[in-house]
Amino acid sequence: MTATTDVLIPALREVREAEAAIADRLRAHATVTPAEEYRETLERRIAGARGHVRRIDERLKTLQLQPRGLAQTAFGGAVHLTGMAVRLPLEVAMGIPAALLRGRATQRQLLKNTEREYGITAFAVATCRAGEHIAREIGDTDSSDLLDSIRRDDEDLLERLGPTLEQRAEAVVAATTKGAVIAEDQLPIPDYDTLNTKQITDQLPQLAQTDLAAVEEYERSHAGRSQILSKIGDLLEPPWP
Repeated sequence: MTATTDVLIPALREVREAEAAIADRLRAHATVTPAEEYRETLERRIAGARGHVRRIDERLKTLQLQPRGLAQTAFGGAVHLTGMAVRLPLEVAMGIPAALLRGRATQRQLLKNTEREYGITAFAVATCRAGEHIAREIGDTDSSDLLDSIRRDDEDLLERLGPTLEQRAEAVVAATTKGAVIAEDQLPIPDYDTLNTKQITDQLPQLAQTDLAAVEEYERSHAGRSQILSKIGDLLEPPWP
């Protein structure tokens, strides 16, 4: 069973991580997405991704051969397949803040969120496709069928995210054309229009990511001061989820 323990189990674990990352990413985005049909779609997809994780866990338990719920990896180490902790890919973990985002997202941030939803879902599709091929090659029909089902769900999500990306982009253009999406008195920095550049930039590091995005959009629609926009750009690296 070397092919199973050395190739298939790591592939299943990678799909599991990708699905767990989708659930975490969408959960973070749902907290700042307006209560509309798209938010309901996010919440349904969160449940679906979590369901995929559970199904993969069940398959991993079935495949384990070693006693006490352990399986050997391709790297010669042992991993627990029961109650396995979620380990997100580095680039995904870096994009999720320590605390949940608060407040209402701007149109620009909603666009960035959707872009990242699309990217992480595309990654999950790729891991499913690779794992599915591995399962077929070693003759594991059950694992192949499982990954095929998960891949189809993720591909459906990609199809739905495509038009949403376009709608978000159009909303950003509309918001820029009409002016800031929030008024000056709604900004996280009090008396914003009365402050000079240094007074504003000094306060930026203390702001949450959503607040930084709001200030950026307001600033672009008004004074457009390059020093403030540059500082915000630095603080928004790595991108928010």
